[in-house]
Amino acid sequence: MTKTGLVIVAAVCVCFSLLSILFVDRPLAEWVRHSGIESMWIFTEGTKLLDTICARDVWRFLLGSVIVGVGVVALAVRGWRRLAPVLLFTGWVHLTSYFTALVVKSLFGRLRPAQLFESQTWDASWFAGGGSFPSGHVAYYVSLFLPLMVVFPRWRRRLIVIPAFIVIARINENDHFLSDTTGSIALVALITAGLMAVMKRWLPRKPSQTSNESDKIRQATTAA
Repeated sequence: MTKTGLVIVAAVCVCFSLLSILFVDRPLAEWVRHSGIESMWIFTEGTKLLDTICARDVWRFLLGSVIVGVGVVALAVRGWRRLAPVLLFTGWVHLTSYFTALVVKSLFGRLRPAQLFESQTWDASWFAGGGSFPSGHVAYYVSLFLPLMVVFPRWRRRLIVIPAFIVIARINENDHFLSDTTGSIALVALITAGLMAVMKRWLPRKPSQTSNESDKIRQATTAA
């Protein structure tokens, strides 16, 4: 995925967020609440398991800090130097995105769907001291996997599974509106594009082209 592609993704998500705020958020939240699928076991327990694996409950910036730290160490280890830019890129995207999401969250103060069901004050959901927009969970996991999708495009379908799961889980638990999740994706995509531009010199050159060249080498070796 190129920088232009990331900016397009961000723009589409922003537009989708605006439309969702106007037409989708409340009806979808109400449907989840009254359909009997709210807080399904697979989503609640799956999210807890992922949070435990990523040590999110210990300290929310721990994993990103570890990734950056390993990246710095990799710069000094000859066999790891090619991996260092990928680690640093992923770690910085993750830390920057998650920190920014927390700041933006405090500025908008949007109440969560579950809170609005309790208060029944749907017209006063913004700037009310809540923490719904954007989704911190979505920002956390998308910022871990989107940089890897940029660097390793051939793994994209596998890498998208966990972020997609988290998006569905947050909506299913009525902890977030749909626009909260797409807003987070837009934020992460923009930050990824920005850091990609800054680190372009050190990141693997044209991942798709590199993959094609690897395929050609593999085919030539097999034919020989």
